[in-house]
Amino acid sequence: MAQAVTNRKQLARGLRRFSARPPDRRPKLYGFLLFDERKSQRPVAAFAEDEFTWLDQLAASARIALFLFLRPKAAETASGGESQIVAVQGHK
Repeated sequence: MAQAVTNRKQLARGLRRFSARPPDRRPKLYGFLLFDERKSQRPVAAFAEDEFTWLDQLAASARIALFLFLRPKAAETASGGESQIVAVQGHK
């Protein structure tokens, strides 16, 4: 589903893959959903994890490459493919 990355090299490779797509499947926009570990941010993190598939479909329909900074466990479960989401593994 998503492309999980854990370091800058993997992120750069993922960006090159997006850029190498045919023009009709290349992202028009890159977006980020950012949140941190504060208690007030936990609903945002839960939303990102719970609605992962919907966010991917939404990004695909709008031709957006979406970056989500997920907790290590969530990023590990993401798999490669034609997803519009790059799940960047966060560190605690």
